[in-house]
Amino acid sequence: RLRVWADRLGRDGHTVHLVPAVPSPHAERLAHDWSVAARCEFHARLLRSRVPAAWRAARYDAVLLHMNDLPFWEYGPPFVARALSRLAGRTLLDLDDLPVMGGEATLRPRAVALAESVDGLVLGTPELLDAFPRRPAWVVPTCVEPDEWAVPDRSARAPDAPVVLGWVGSPGNAAYLERIAGPLAAVCRRHGARVRVISSAPPELPGVPVDFVPWSAAGEATDLVPLDVGLAPLDDGPMERRKCGLKALQYMASGLPVVASPVGALARIVTDGRTGLHATTPGDWESALERLVTDRGLRLAMGAAGRSAAEERWS
Repeated sequence: RLRVWADRLGRDGHTVHLVPAVPSPHAERLAHDWSVAARCEFHARLLRSRVPAAWRAARYDAVLLHMNDLPFWEYGPPFVARALSRLAGRTLLDLDDLPVMGGEATLRPRAVALAESVDGLVLGTPELLDAFPRRPAWVVPTCVEPDEWAVPDRSARAPDAPVVLGWVGSPGNAAYLERIAGPLAAVCRRHGARVRVISSAPPELPGVPVDFVPWSAAGEATDLVPLDVGLAPLDDGPMERRKCGLKALQYMASGLPVVASPVGALARIVTDGRTGLHATTPGDWESALERLVTDRGLRLAMGAAGRSAAEERWS
C-alpha cells in the first residue's frame, strides 16, 4: 500500500525513504511463522529498527507510519509514534484496517492513544472515518500499479483445462475462505475445478482440491497467472466493513473476474455483473462460481473489465 505511493512521490521529485519494519530475509521468514518465538523475534527486530529511525526523524518534513510497524503497540503506550511526533515536521498514521487485535470488536484505549499521538490519519477506506471523529483525516484508497501485474492470454488456454479458482491472504483471514468450503467443494466436484491458495499456511477446506503455494513477495504477481477466477470472501462485521479490498484489486490488475462479498470497499471495487459477481449466502457463492466456471466467455469479459477498472479507477 505505501510502496506504490512512495514510488509515485519519488517520480514527482520528492525525496522519499522507506524504512522497512523488519529487513529481508527475516521479514519473509517471519511472515510464515506464527509461533510465540517468531512473534517475539519480530518485535525485537522491529524495536531495533525503529529506535534509530525515530532519532533520524528530525531530518524529515513528514513521517508516515503504519500501525503494524510499531513495536509492542498492542501492549502499551505508542512510544515510538510519540517520539516521531516530537521530532518530525509532521507525523501521519496510515490505516488500512481498524487498529484492533484479534478478537476485539471495538477500539481499545491504546488504539485511541495511538491515533491521538500523531498530527493526522491517512485512511484506506471512508468506513474508517467514523472510528476517529475528532482526528484530522484524509481518505487515500489502497491502489495498485497495474504495470506490475502480468495479464496472460487466458483465451489461449485449452477449453477443457480445469478452471482454477484462487485466493490470496494471510492465515489470519483464512476463516473467510473456509466458510465457503461447501460451495467450493460442490462446484469443483461437478466441473473438475481446482482451488489455488497462496498464503503462509494451508487452510482447512474439506472436499476441495487445493493447490497450496507459499506466499512470497517475489511471486506476488506471477502466482496469480494460473488463476481463472479470484475469490474475495468476507464476513459482514464492523472489522470487515473497514478493510480495503487489496486482494480484489490484485485479482483485477491480473485480468481476473472476482467473486466477492459485497462488504465495505469490496462492494465498490467489484462491480456486480461487470467486473465480477457479488455473493453473500452459501447459495449465492455456489451460483456465482457455477456461472463463471461454466461460462468461459463471461470469465474473459469480466476479467478484461476488471483490468480496465484497475487502470482507470484504482491505479
